[in-house]
Amino acid sequence: MEHFDYSKSSVDGLQASSRRIVVVGGGLAGALEGLFLAKRLGSSYEIKIYEKREDPRLHWGESGRSINLALSTRGLTALDKVGLSKEVLSVGVPMYGRGIHHSNGRFEIQPYGFSQKGEFLTSISRHVLNCILLNACERAGVVLCFKKACSSIDLSNNILYFEESEVPALNPTTDTIEPQVSWDFASSKLLESDIQRTSDVSYNINMVKADVIIGADGVFSRVRQILENYTKSKFNYNQVYLPTCYKELTISPSPSGSYAMYPNCLHIWPRGHFMLIALPNSDGSFTCTLFMDEDGCPVSFKNIETNEQLLNLFTCYFNDVIPLIPDLVKQYFQSPISFLLYTQCEPYHFENRIVLIGDAAHAIVPFYGQGCNLAFEDCRILDELIELHSGNWCDVLKHFSQSRKSNADVIARLALENYMEMAQKTSSRLFLLKRRIQITLSEWFPNAFPSLYRLVSFTNVPYRDAVSLVEKGNSVFRKYLICSLCLTTLASVYGIKCLWRTN
Repeated sequence: MEHFDYSKSSVDGLQASSRRIVVVGGGLAGALEGLFLAKRLGSSYEIKIYEKREDPRLHWGESGRSINLALSTRGLTALDKVGLSKEVLSVGVPMYGRGIHHSNGRFEIQPYGFSQKGEFLTSISRHVLNCILLNACERAGVVLCFKKACSSIDLSNNILYFEESEVPALNPTTDTIEPQVSWDFASSKLLESDIQRTSDVSYNINMVKADVIIGADGVFSRVRQILENYTKSKFNYNQVYLPTCYKELTISPSPSGSYAMYPNCLHIWPRGHFMLIALPNSDGSFTCTLFMDEDGCPVSFKNIETNEQLLNLFTCYFNDVIPLIPDLVKQYFQSPISFLLYTQCEPYHFENRIVLIGDAAHAIVPFYGQGCNLAFEDCRILDELIELHSGNWCDVLKHFSQSRKSNADVIARLALENYMEMAQKTSSRLFLLKRRIQITLSEWFPNAFPSLYRLVSFTNVPYRDAVSLVEKGNSVFRKYLICSLCLTTLASVYGIKCLWRTN
């Protein structure tokens, strides 16, 4: 093990008199939160964002994630609050519905919202959106610190320890180097024995004092891990991996530079327990995602090991895609299998000093397209609570934790349920008939029969309230059907009785 050079450690603001808020994580949630804080509290707090990876504006694709985002009203509302919605919409592609590719070759579009209101989702690259947010942060005076991984937090003194590794951009298909540095609270010393090193990498330790810490460091949040270890029985955490995994593929623009398919919809090839989806990009390409079980099913990633097996799969289930991806075999076997999981924890905050947002608090599966929207809504709600409670962090964080937990749990459940709808039900005639009836009733009587999908995707109604409203509407609808059936039965009996008396 390499000896740790304490001479390379540095102190950042431990004696400073100015107040500071530190955001751990410079991804989508962290960057937007930093921007909200700068606009709300920039005159009274120094806002700093620490990100373990290199600046994504310099290194394309370092995060290794390319699933496109489907921005809806919740996300756009948050972006509008910081003045970025128009810029984001200008580089996104509107999607007005689902484009269903049936197994018999038929293609149809199922609209998302009310056609007369022009409701749509916006497809945008995660990388592009992250760069827009980081640029806006810099303009607002946020201090951005890259290649600094949070290794430990002294919760007694609100001091964070960031480890800087002087390494190049990481390979997106490999794990990040994330050494674990422990803090001995009894002796107030870094435990050198817990610092794992490689001989060809040098490190610096930065100690940063903060008044408030925002944990926005993703699904494998280091801030959350530290809270869990520190608070023990007072912190609940649950993590579940799905059997469903995914691979990324790309449909390139046509030779003329145009889209190879209709661009203004989310394309879905529903095939039961697996499916392929494709979201449009502004450059004329499509980002495709193949969802299948890793193992245990006749159609699974484990059962596709040769070129022949892959081509047989696509010939049988996605035949119309083959001519759109000439290098399908190369793309497929070069694309790593990625896993899906969701997490739940409680509470989201610690006293008046630390709060978790985004995936650090509540990672969800992508099947409702609400992961990013949920995270952006976190940022907006936190900003509104800062204003509501006049910056009283104890009240702000407690209120945030209580209100967001129940809503995050609801959309997590809906996202899981929506996978079955996308993979199976979108090709069902009975489902489509039921959906047409629901859309018609929602358009005619929006207050009595609200659409759950519309409430989730095209309003800012809290997720739990959206479910309650729909359940009430369904209850009214069931009562209406029962009353109608009873009246029809009574009328029929009365008619038969009158006819019998006449005869």
